[in-house]
Amino acid sequence: MKSFSAACREIYYGLSPRALRAQYLFLAFDLLVISYFVVTTFLEPVDWIITVDIIIGVILVIDFLCRLAAQRDRGAFLVKPMTCLLYTSPSPRDRSRDRVCR
Repeated sequence: MKSFSAACREIYYGLSPRALRAQYLFLAFDLLVISYFVVTTFLEPVDWIITVDIIIGVILVIDFLCRLAAQRDRGAFLVKPMTCLLYTSPSPRDRSRDRVCR
């Protein structure tokens, strides 16, 4: 687990060329996901949109777990309000009101 944590820490917070490439890739993915949600918010939820939403959700869970592994103080990371907002905020298409970060 230590080598995995060290690798995650290097990728998310390192300054090596490999880490910087990964960080730019994460930024590009974030911009792509934001654009996707802005565009598809106004479309009817068809099968391909739901499938892409699930794929994005799985990728975000993996990202969250890797960021958690990269932290030295995981408890502090989990109680940060920003962590709660980033990973549990409902999608604009989500019409239910009970999925709010508490």
